[in-house]
Amino acid sequence: MGIYFCDCSNTEKAEEEEKEKETSSINEIPLKEIKSKQLLSEQSFKIDKSIIIGKGDGDIREKYKIGRKLGKGSFGEVYLSTDKKTNKKVAIKVLPKTKSHKENINSEIVNEIDILKTLEHQNIVKIYEFYEGKNNFYIVTEYCNEGNLKRKITQNEFLSEIETAAIMFQLFSAISYCNTKNIMHRDLKLENIMLNDKTLFGLPFIKVIDFGTAKIYEKEYENLVIGTLFYMAPEVFNKKYTEKCDMWSLGVILYYLFTKKFPFQGPTKPKLIHSIENCNYNINLGPLKKASDELKDLIHQLFKKNINERISVNEALNHSWFKNLKIKEKLSELTTEQINECLNNIKKYNPDKVIQQASIAFLIHNFPHIEGIKIANSLYLKIDHNNNGVIEKNEFIKELTNLFEEQNQKIDENYILTLFDKIDADCSGYIEHEEFIRAAANKNDLLNESILKNCFEYFDKNKNGEITVDEIKKTFKNYKEKITEDEFYNIVKECDLDKNGVIDFNEFKIVIEKILI
Repeated sequence: MGIYFCDCSNTEKAEEEEKEKETSSINEIPLKEIKSKQLLSEQSFKIDKSIIIGKGDGDIREKYKIGRKLGKGSFGEVYLSTDKKTNKKVAIKVLPKTKSHKENINSEIVNEIDILKTLEHQNIVKIYEFYEGKNNFYIVTEYCNEGNLKRKITQNEFLSEIETAAIMFQLFSAISYCNTKNIMHRDLKLENIMLNDKTLFGLPFIKVIDFGTAKIYEKEYENLVIGTLFYMAPEVFNKKYTEKCDMWSLGVILYYLFTKKFPFQGPTKPKLIHSIENCNYNINLGPLKKASDELKDLIHQLFKKNINERISVNEALNHSWFKNLKIKEKLSELTTEQINECLNNIKKYNPDKVIQQASIAFLIHNFPHIEGIKIANSLYLKIDHNNNGVIEKNEFIKELTNLFEEQNQKIDENYILTLFDKIDADCSGYIEHEEFIRAAANKNDLLNESILKNCFEYFDKNKNGEITVDEIKKTFKNYKEKITEDEFYNIVKECDLDKNGVIDFNEFKIVIEKILI
Protein backbone atom coordinates (compact mmCIF):
# COMPACT_ATOMS: atom_id res chain seq x y z
CA MET A 1 0.00 0.00 0.00
CA GLY A 2 1.42 3.40 -0.96
CA ILE A 3 1.73 6.25 1.46
CA TYR A 4 1.02 9.83 0.42
CA PHE A 5 2.04 12.83 2.41
CA CYS A 6 -1.39 14.42 2.64
CA ASP A 7 -5.00 13.90 1.64
CA CYS A 8 -5.68 16.39 -1.14
CA SER A 9 -8.91 14.74 -2.21
CA ASN A 10 -11.25 15.25 0.71
CA THR A 11 -13.24 18.08 -0.87
CA GLU A 12 -15.72 18.00 -3.72
CA LYS A 13 -13.54 20.35 -5.75
CA ALA A 14 -10.52 18.12 -5.39
CA GLU A 15 -12.58 15.06 -6.33
CA GLU A 16 -13.85 16.79 -9.45
CA GLU A 17 -10.31 17.76 -10.41
CA GLU A 18 -9.20 14.16 -10.00
CA LYS A 19 -12.05 12.94 -12.23
CA GLU A 20 -11.13 15.50 -14.86
CA LYS A 21 -7.52 14.35 -14.78
CA GLU A 22 -8.48 10.72 -15.15
CA THR A 23 -10.83 11.30 -18.08
CA SER A 24 -8.79 13.88 -19.97
CA SER A 25 -7.75 12.78 -23.42
CA ILE A 26 -5.60 15.79 -24.19
CA ASN A 27 -1.94 15.26 -23.38
CA GLU A 28 -2.99 12.23 -21.32
CA ILE A 29 -1.12 11.76 -18.06
CA PRO A 30 0.88 8.53 -18.06
CA LEU A 31 -1.04 5.60 -16.52
CA LYS A 32 1.81 4.92 -14.10
CA GLU A 33 1.48 8.46 -12.74
CA ILE A 34 -2.29 8.18 -12.33
CA LYS A 35 -2.01 4.89 -10.45
CA SER A 36 0.67 6.38 -8.20
CA LYS A 37 -1.58 9.33 -7.47
CA GLN A 38 -4.54 7.11 -6.63
CA LEU A 39 -2.49 5.02 -4.22
CA LEU A 40 -0.75 7.93 -2.58
CA SER A 41 -3.91 9.93 -1.96
CA GLU A 42 -5.40 7.25 0.28
CA GLN A 43 -3.45 8.39 3.33
CA SER A 44 -3.16 11.61 5.34
CA PHE A 45 0.60 11.57 5.79
CA LYS A 46 2.58 14.55 4.60
CA ILE A 47 6.11 15.92 4.54
CA ASP A 48 6.38 19.11 6.56
CA LYS A 49 9.08 20.90 8.52
CA SER A 50 8.41 18.94 11.71
CA ILE A 51 10.20 16.03 10.02
CA ILE A 52 13.34 17.88 8.90
CA ILE A 53 13.70 20.40 11.75
CA GLY A 54 13.91 18.74 15.10
CA LYS A 55 15.49 18.67 18.50
CA GLY A 56 19.06 17.37 18.40
CA ASP A 57 20.08 14.45 20.59
CA GLY A 58 22.86 14.57 23.18
CA ASP A 59 25.44 17.32 23.72
CA ILE A 60 25.58 19.85 20.88
CA ARG A 61 29.39 19.89 21.13
CA GLU A 62 29.52 16.28 20.01
CA LYS A 63 28.26 17.34 16.58
CA TYR A 64 29.48 20.94 16.30
CA LYS A 65 32.72 22.74 17.01
CA ILE A 66 31.66 26.08 18.48
CA GLY A 67 34.03 28.86 17.43
CA ARG A 68 34.29 32.63 17.57
CA LYS A 69 31.51 34.97 18.60
CA LEU A 70 29.71 36.60 15.68
CA GLY A 71 27.42 38.94 17.56
CA LYS A 72 24.56 39.35 19.96
CA GLY A 73 20.87 38.82 19.25
CA SER A 74 17.66 38.89 21.23
CA PHE A 75 18.32 37.17 24.56
CA GLY A 76 21.58 35.49 23.50
CA GLU A 77 24.89 35.43 21.65
CA VAL A 78 25.69 33.94 18.24
CA TYR A 79 28.79 31.86 17.43
CA LEU A 80 30.33 30.68 14.17
CA SER A 81 30.39 26.90 14.38
CA THR A 82 31.31 23.91 12.20
CA ASP A 83 29.63 20.55 11.67
CA LYS A 84 32.45 18.15 12.53
CA LYS A 85 31.52 15.60 9.86
CA THR A 86 30.53 17.73 6.85
CA ASN A 87 32.60 20.87 7.67
CA LYS A 88 29.47 22.92 6.99
CA LYS A 89 29.60 26.35 8.63
CA VAL A 90 26.59 27.23 10.77
CA ALA A 91 25.60 29.96 13.21
CA ILE A 92 24.63 28.80 16.70
CA LYS A 93 22.61 31.10 18.91
CA VAL A 94 23.18 30.34 22.60
CA LEU A 95 20.31 31.45 24.82
CA PRO A 96 20.51 31.17 28.63
CA LYS A 97 17.43 29.54 30.13
CA THR A 98 16.94 32.04 32.93
CA LYS A 99 17.67 35.69 33.54
CA SER A 100 16.72 37.53 36.70
CA HIS A 101 15.24 40.48 34.78
CA LYS A 102 13.40 38.30 32.23
CA GLU A 103 11.10 35.85 33.98
CA ASN A 104 9.49 34.78 30.70
CA ILE A 105 12.79 34.26 28.85
CA ASN A 106 12.18 30.54 28.31
CA SER A 107 8.85 31.15 26.58
CA GLU A 108 10.46 33.82 24.38
CA ILE A 109 13.15 31.33 23.30
CA VAL A 110 10.59 28.65 22.50
CA ASN A 111 8.62 31.32 20.62
CA GLU A 112 11.62 32.07 18.38
CA ILE A 113 12.18 28.37 17.67
CA ASP A 114 8.51 27.79 16.90
CA ILE A 115 8.30 30.77 14.55
CA LEU A 116 11.50 29.89 12.67
CA LYS A 117 10.22 26.34 12.17
CA THR A 118 7.19 27.69 10.29
CA LEU A 119 9.12 30.00 7.94
CA GLU A 120 10.35 28.96 4.51
CA HIS A 121 11.57 31.88 2.37
CA GLN A 122 14.83 32.44 0.54
CA ASN A 123 15.33 35.79 2.32
CA ILE A 124 14.73 34.44 5.83
CA VAL A 125 17.45 32.57 7.72
CA LYS A 126 16.97 28.80 7.90
CA ILE A 127 16.86 26.92 11.19
CA TYR A 128 18.49 23.47 11.00
CA GLU A 129 17.87 22.10 14.48
CA PHE A 130 17.86 23.07 18.14
CA TYR A 131 19.25 21.64 21.35
CA GLU A 132 18.37 21.98 25.00
CA GLY A 133 21.15 21.77 27.57
CA LYS A 134 21.09 22.13 31.33
CA ASN A 135 21.60 25.89 31.26
CA ASN A 136 21.05 26.92 27.64
CA PHE A 137 18.97 26.52 24.53
CA TYR A 138 20.90 26.34 21.24
CA ILE A 139 19.43 27.31 17.87
CA VAL A 140 21.45 26.09 14.86
CA THR A 141 20.86 28.20 11.74
CA GLU A 142 22.50 28.83 8.38
CA TYR A 143 25.59 31.03 8.38
CA CYS A 144 25.89 34.13 6.18
CA ASN A 145 29.58 34.87 5.88
CA GLU A 146 29.37 38.46 4.59
CA GLY A 147 28.16 39.82 7.91
CA ASN A 148 25.27 42.16 8.57
CA LEU A 149 24.05 45.08 6.52
CA LYS A 150 25.13 47.67 9.10
CA ARG A 151 28.75 46.57 8.74
CA LYS A 152 28.57 46.68 4.93
CA ILE A 153 27.17 50.20 4.95
CA THR A 154 29.77 51.39 7.47
CA GLN A 155 32.75 49.88 5.65
CA ASN A 156 31.80 50.68 2.06
CA GLU A 157 30.83 53.57 -0.16
CA PHE A 158 27.23 54.60 -0.61
CA LEU A 159 25.06 51.99 -2.30
CA SER A 160 23.68 52.67 -5.74
CA GLU A 161 19.94 53.09 -6.15
CA ILE A 162 19.73 49.69 -7.89
CA GLU A 163 21.63 47.93 -5.08
CA THR A 164 19.39 49.62 -2.50
CA ALA A 165 16.27 48.64 -4.42
CA ALA A 166 17.42 45.00 -4.70
CA ILE A 167 17.89 44.82 -0.92
CA MET A 168 14.56 46.48 -0.19
CA PHE A 169 12.62 44.30 -2.65
CA GLN A 170 13.93 41.18 -0.91
CA LEU A 171 13.04 42.64 2.50
CA PHE A 172 9.51 43.51 1.44
CA SER A 173 9.14 40.02 -0.04
CA ALA A 174 10.26 38.40 3.24
CA ILE A 175 7.87 40.53 5.30
CA SER A 176 5.02 39.90 2.86
CA TYR A 177 5.59 36.19 3.40
CA CYS A 178 5.64 36.67 7.19
CA ASN A 179 2.31 38.48 6.94
CA THR A 180 0.78 35.46 5.16
CA LYS A 181 1.69 33.56 8.35
CA ASN A 182 0.30 36.37 10.59
CA ILE A 183 3.81 37.10 11.87
CA MET A 184 5.24 40.53 12.66
CA HIS A 185 9.00 40.77 13.23
CA ARG A 186 9.03 43.87 15.52
CA ASP A 187 12.81 44.34 15.46
CA LEU A 188 13.78 44.91 11.85
CA LYS A 189 17.10 46.73 11.74
CA LEU A 190 20.35 46.74 9.78
CA GLU A 191 22.02 44.38 12.27
CA ASN A 192 19.25 41.82 11.71
CA ILE A 193 19.78 41.66 7.95
CA MET A 194 22.61 39.39 6.87
CA LEU A 195 24.41 39.24 3.54
CA ASN A 196 24.91 35.90 1.85
CA ASP A 197 28.19 35.03 0.14
CA LYS A 198 26.26 34.35 -3.05
CA THR A 199 25.05 37.38 -4.97
CA LEU A 200 21.97 37.49 -7.17
CA PHE A 201 23.31 38.48 -10.58
CA GLY A 202 25.78 40.86 -8.97
CA LEU A 203 23.20 42.28 -6.55
CA PRO A 204 23.21 41.74 -2.76
CA PHE A 205 21.45 38.62 -1.46
CA ILE A 206 20.03 39.17 2.03
CA LYS A 207 18.58 37.11 4.89
CA VAL A 208 16.42 38.38 7.75
CA ILE A 209 17.48 37.00 11.15
CA ASP A 210 16.58 37.20 14.85
CA PHE A 211 12.92 36.40 15.37
CA GLY A 212 13.29 36.56 19.15
CA THR A 213 10.81 39.43 19.42
CA ALA A 214 8.54 38.25 16.58
CA LYS A 215 4.87 37.70 17.28
CA ILE A 216 2.03 35.75 15.73
CA TYR A 217 -0.69 38.38 15.78
CA GLU A 218 -4.19 37.19 16.50
CA LYS A 219 -5.86 40.38 17.66
CA GLU A 220 -6.46 43.77 16.06
CA TYR A 221 -3.69 45.59 17.95
CA GLU A 222 -0.55 44.68 19.90
CA ASN A 223 0.45 46.68 22.98
CA LEU A 224 3.94 45.55 24.11
CA VAL A 225 6.55 48.26 23.53
CA ILE A 226 9.40 46.33 21.95
CA GLY A 227 12.10 46.84 19.32
CA THR A 228 15.12 49.07 18.74
CA LEU A 229 14.40 52.76 19.37
CA PHE A 230 15.73 54.27 16.11
CA TYR A 231 13.54 51.88 14.08
CA MET A 232 10.35 51.95 16.14
CA ALA A 233 7.10 53.26 14.67
CA PRO A 234 5.26 56.06 16.54
CA GLU A 235 2.22 53.87 17.26
CA VAL A 236 4.43 51.40 19.18
CA PHE A 237 5.03 54.07 21.86
CA ASN A 238 1.26 54.40 22.17
CA LYS A 239 0.95 50.64 22.74
CA LYS A 240 -1.51 50.23 19.89
CA TYR A 241 0.08 48.85 16.73
CA THR A 242 -0.29 46.30 13.92
CA GLU A 243 2.06 44.48 11.54
CA LYS A 244 2.52 47.84 9.79
CA CYS A 245 5.06 48.73 12.46
CA ASP A 246 7.45 46.62 10.36
CA MET A 247 6.80 48.86 7.34
CA TRP A 248 7.96 51.90 9.31
CA SER A 249 11.14 50.03 10.30
CA LEU A 250 11.75 49.19 6.64
CA GLY A 251 11.42 52.90 5.89
CA VAL A 252 14.19 53.62 8.39
CA ILE A 253 16.36 50.93 6.78
CA LEU A 254 15.74 52.33 3.29
CA TYR A 255 16.62 55.85 4.44
CA TYR A 256 19.82 54.66 6.15
CA LEU A 257 20.92 52.53 3.18
CA PHE A 258 20.88 55.62 1.01
CA THR A 259 22.20 58.26 3.43
CA LYS A 260 24.13 56.36 6.16
CA LYS A 261 22.06 58.40 8.63
CA PHE A 262 18.97 57.65 10.68
CA PRO A 263 15.96 59.70 9.57
CA PHE A 264 14.95 60.58 13.11
CA GLN A 265 17.48 62.14 15.47
CA GLY A 266 17.61 63.35 19.06
CA PRO A 267 20.32 63.85 21.71
CA THR A 268 18.17 62.14 24.34
CA LYS A 269 15.65 59.33 24.30
CA PRO A 270 12.63 61.65 24.88
CA LYS A 271 13.74 63.98 22.07
CA LEU A 272 14.33 61.06 19.70
CA ILE A 273 10.84 59.73 20.45
CA HIS A 274 9.47 63.25 19.87
CA SER A 275 11.20 63.34 16.46
CA ILE A 276 9.72 59.97 15.51
CA GLU A 277 6.21 60.87 16.67
CA ASN A 278 6.32 64.11 14.67
CA CYS A 279 7.85 62.50 11.55
CA ASN A 280 10.70 64.99 11.46
CA TYR A 281 13.02 63.83 8.68
CA ASN A 282 14.95 65.44 5.82
CA ILE A 283 14.04 63.98 2.42
CA ASN A 284 16.92 65.82 0.74
CA LEU A 285 19.73 64.74 3.06
CA GLY A 286 23.03 63.94 1.30
CA PRO A 287 22.60 61.51 -1.63
CA LEU A 288 18.81 61.84 -1.41
CA LYS A 289 19.15 65.22 -3.15
CA LYS A 290 19.89 63.38 -6.39
CA ALA A 291 17.65 60.38 -5.75
CA SER A 292 14.70 59.61 -7.99
CA ASP A 293 11.27 60.99 -7.19
CA GLU A 294 10.00 57.39 -6.96
CA LEU A 295 12.48 56.57 -4.16
CA LYS A 296 11.50 59.68 -2.24
CA ASP A 297 7.82 58.83 -2.68
CA LEU A 298 8.32 55.35 -1.24
CA ILE A 299 10.07 56.83 1.81
CA HIS A 300 7.15 59.24 2.30
CA GLN A 301 4.66 56.37 2.00
CA LEU A 302 6.54 54.30 4.60
CA PHE A 303 6.67 57.21 7.07
CA LYS A 304 2.93 57.90 7.19
CA LYS A 305 2.05 58.34 10.85
CA ASN A 306 -1.52 57.15 10.28
CA ILE A 307 -1.22 53.38 9.84
CA ASN A 308 -4.30 53.34 7.59
CA GLU A 309 -2.49 55.68 5.20
CA ARG A 310 0.89 53.91 5.46
CA ILE A 311 1.73 51.81 2.43
CA SER A 312 1.10 48.07 2.73
CA VAL A 313 3.80 45.53 1.96
CA ASN A 314 2.05 44.38 -1.22
CA GLU A 315 1.69 47.97 -2.41
CA ALA A 316 5.37 48.52 -1.68
CA LEU A 317 6.37 45.49 -3.77
CA ASN A 318 4.41 46.96 -6.68
CA HIS A 319 5.75 50.49 -6.23
CA SER A 320 6.90 52.37 -9.33
CA TRP A 321 10.45 52.59 -7.90
CA PHE A 322 10.92 48.83 -8.27
CA LYS A 323 9.07 48.69 -11.59
CA ASN A 324 11.07 51.50 -13.21
CA LEU A 325 14.35 49.89 -12.13
CA LYS A 326 13.06 46.44 -13.22
CA ILE A 327 14.28 44.97 -9.94
CA LYS A 328 12.23 41.78 -10.04
CA GLU A 329 13.42 41.10 -13.58
CA LYS A 330 17.04 41.62 -12.50
CA LEU A 331 16.66 39.26 -9.52
CA SER A 332 14.99 36.53 -11.60
CA GLU A 333 17.02 36.80 -14.81
CA LEU A 334 17.65 33.38 -16.33
CA THR A 335 18.88 32.08 -19.66
CA THR A 336 16.70 29.90 -21.87
CA GLU A 337 18.95 26.94 -21.05
CA GLN A 338 18.59 27.50 -17.29
CA ILE A 339 14.80 27.74 -17.51
CA ASN A 340 14.64 24.64 -19.68
CA GLU A 341 16.80 22.69 -17.21
CA CYS A 342 14.51 23.64 -14.30
CA LEU A 343 11.39 22.70 -16.26
CA ASN A 344 12.87 19.32 -17.16
CA ASN A 345 13.78 18.76 -13.50
CA ILE A 346 10.19 19.54 -12.51
CA LYS A 347 8.78 17.11 -15.09
CA LYS A 348 10.98 14.20 -14.03
CA TYR A 349 10.65 14.86 -10.28
CA ASN A 350 8.95 11.77 -8.91
CA PRO A 351 10.12 10.61 -5.48
CA ASP A 352 7.73 7.70 -5.03
CA LYS A 353 9.21 6.41 -1.79
CA VAL A 354 8.74 7.96 1.65
CA ILE A 355 12.49 7.86 2.32
CA GLN A 356 13.11 9.70 -0.95
CA GLN A 357 10.64 12.48 -0.14
CA ALA A 358 11.96 12.97 3.37
CA SER A 359 15.59 12.81 2.21
CA ILE A 360 15.25 15.35 -0.59
CA ALA A 361 13.47 17.67 1.87
CA PHE A 362 16.31 17.25 4.38
CA LEU A 363 19.05 17.79 1.76
CA ILE A 364 17.55 20.91 0.17
CA HIS A 365 16.90 22.43 3.58
CA ASN A 366 20.32 21.70 5.03
CA PHE A 367 22.52 22.45 2.01
CA PRO A 368 20.98 25.62 0.54
CA HIS A 369 24.14 27.03 -1.05
CA ILE A 370 24.59 24.62 -3.95
CA GLU A 371 24.68 26.30 -7.37
CA GLY A 372 21.55 24.58 -8.70
CA ILE A 373 19.47 26.12 -5.92
CA LYS A 374 20.47 29.66 -6.96
CA ILE A 375 18.97 29.11 -10.41
CA ALA A 376 15.81 27.49 -9.03
CA ASN A 377 15.45 30.42 -6.58
CA SER A 378 15.29 32.83 -9.50
CA LEU A 379 12.66 30.76 -11.28
CA TYR A 380 10.62 30.63 -8.07
CA LEU A 381 10.69 34.44 -7.88
CA LYS A 382 9.66 34.66 -11.54
CA ILE A 383 6.65 32.38 -11.00
CA ASP A 384 5.60 34.08 -7.73
CA HIS A 385 3.69 36.76 -9.59
CA ASN A 386 2.21 38.54 -6.55
CA ASN A 387 5.53 38.44 -4.64
CA ASN A 388 4.07 37.08 -1.40
CA GLY A 389 6.66 34.31 -1.06
CA VAL A 390 4.41 31.38 -2.01
CA ILE A 391 3.23 30.07 -5.38
CA GLU A 392 -0.52 29.72 -5.53
CA LYS A 393 -2.20 27.24 -7.87
CA ASN A 394 -3.38 29.85 -10.39
CA GLU A 395 0.11 31.38 -10.51
CA PHE A 396 1.67 27.97 -11.06
CA ILE A 397 -0.71 27.06 -13.89
CA LYS A 398 -0.40 30.39 -15.68
CA GLU A 399 3.33 30.92 -15.33
CA LEU A 400 4.33 27.31 -16.03
CA THR A 401 2.09 27.20 -19.09
CA ASN A 402 3.78 30.34 -20.39
CA LEU A 403 7.27 29.03 -19.62
CA PHE A 404 6.62 25.71 -21.34
CA GLU A 405 5.21 27.53 -24.39
CA GLU A 406 8.34 29.70 -24.51
CA GLN A 407 10.28 26.43 -24.73
CA ASN A 408 7.97 25.29 -27.57
CA GLN A 409 6.30 22.71 -25.31
CA LYS A 410 2.51 22.59 -25.24
CA ILE A 411 1.44 21.11 -21.92
CA ASP A 412 -2.13 20.38 -20.89
CA GLU A 413 -3.43 22.12 -17.76
CA ASN A 414 -4.36 18.79 -16.17
CA TYR A 415 -0.76 17.69 -16.35
CA ILE A 416 0.40 20.96 -14.76
CA LEU A 417 -2.13 20.37 -11.96
CA THR A 418 -0.59 16.94 -11.44
CA LEU A 419 2.83 18.57 -11.15
CA PHE A 420 1.42 21.06 -8.65
CA ASP A 421 0.03 18.30 -6.42
CA LYS A 422 3.29 16.38 -6.62
CA ILE A 423 5.36 19.42 -5.56
CA ASP A 424 2.92 20.58 -2.85
CA ALA A 425 4.23 17.93 -0.46
CA ASP A 426 2.43 19.22 2.65
CA CYS A 427 -0.83 19.65 0.72
CA SER A 428 -1.27 23.25 1.85
CA GLY A 429 -2.84 24.29 -1.44
CA TYR A 430 0.16 26.39 -2.39
CA ILE A 431 3.84 25.71 -3.07
CA GLU A 432 6.38 27.03 -0.60
CA HIS A 433 9.96 27.84 -1.44
CA GLU A 434 11.71 24.61 -0.51
CA GLU A 435 8.97 22.45 -2.01
CA PHE A 436 9.62 24.10 -5.36
CA ILE A 437 13.41 23.90 -5.03
CA ARG A 438 13.25 20.14 -4.36
CA ALA A 439 11.66 19.69 -7.78
CA ALA A 440 13.30 22.42 -9.90
CA ALA A 441 16.93 22.51 -8.76
CA ASN A 442 19.80 20.62 -10.33
CA LYS A 443 20.76 18.36 -7.44
CA ASN A 444 24.03 16.91 -8.78
CA ASP A 445 26.05 18.80 -6.14
CA LEU A 446 24.27 16.76 -3.48
CA LEU A 447 25.81 13.54 -4.90
CA ASN A 448 28.57 13.81 -2.36
CA GLU A 449 29.51 10.96 -0.02
CA SER A 450 29.73 13.10 3.13
CA ILE A 451 26.47 14.91 2.34
CA LEU A 452 24.61 11.65 1.72
CA LYS A 453 26.05 10.14 4.92
CA ASN A 454 24.89 13.21 6.82
CA CYS A 455 21.39 12.61 5.46
CA PHE A 456 21.58 8.88 6.24
CA GLU A 457 22.56 9.62 9.84
CA TYR A 458 19.52 11.83 10.20
CA PHE A 459 17.45 8.62 10.04
CA ASP A 460 20.07 6.38 11.69
CA LYS A 461 19.41 7.72 15.18
CA ASN A 462 21.80 5.39 17.07
CA LYS A 463 24.55 5.78 14.43
CA ASN A 464 25.13 2.04 14.01
CA GLY A 465 25.06 2.12 10.20
CA GLU A 466 21.51 0.82 9.76
CA ILE A 467 18.06 2.41 9.56
CA THR A 468 15.48 0.32 11.41
CA VAL A 469 11.70 0.48 11.62
CA ASP A 470 11.97 1.93 15.14
CA GLU A 471 14.21 4.73 13.83
CA ILE A 472 11.70 5.48 11.07
CA LYS A 473 9.04 5.75 13.76
CA LYS A 474 11.21 8.27 15.65
CA THR A 475 11.72 10.33 12.49
CA PHE A 476 7.99 10.43 11.79
CA LYS A 477 6.91 10.51 15.44
CA ASN A 478 4.31 13.23 14.80
CA TYR A 479 2.42 10.81 12.54
CA LYS A 480 2.32 7.67 14.70
CA GLU A 481 -1.43 7.88 15.05
CA LYS A 482 -1.91 8.20 11.28
CA ILE A 483 0.43 5.45 10.10
CA THR A 484 -0.16 1.77 10.77
CA GLU A 485 2.54 -0.66 11.88
CA ASP A 486 2.50 -2.31 8.45
CA GLU A 487 3.04 1.02 6.75
CA PHE A 488 6.08 1.77 8.91
CA TYR A 489 7.49 -1.59 7.87
CA ASN A 490 6.74 -0.82 4.22
CA ILE A 491 8.74 2.43 4.42
CA VAL A 492 11.80 0.31 5.24
CA LYS A 493 10.85 -2.57 2.95
CA GLU A 494 10.74 -0.44 -0.22
CA CYS A 495 14.40 0.54 0.31
CA ASP A 496 15.65 -2.72 1.84
CA LEU A 497 17.21 -4.20 -1.29
CA ASP A 498 18.76 -7.28 0.35
CA LYS A 499 15.59 -8.00 2.38
CA ASN A 500 17.32 -8.23 5.77
CA GLY A 501 14.86 -5.92 7.53
CA VAL A 502 17.05 -2.78 7.71
CA ILE A 503 18.44 -0.14 5.32
CA ASP A 504 22.23 0.13 5.19
CA PHE A 505 24.08 3.09 3.68
CA ASN A 506 24.67 1.47 0.29
CA GLU A 507 20.97 0.71 -0.09
CA PHE A 508 20.09 4.22 1.02
CA LYS A 509 22.57 5.72 -1.44
CA ILE A 510 21.17 3.73 -4.39
CA VAL A 511 17.60 4.80 -3.60
CA ILE A 512 18.44 8.48 -3.03
CA GLU A 513 20.72 8.82 -6.04
CA LYS A 514 17.76 7.95 -8.27
CA ILE A 515 16.07 11.26 -7.42
CA LEU A 516 19.24 13.35 -7.44
CA ILE A 517 20.56 12.42 -10.88
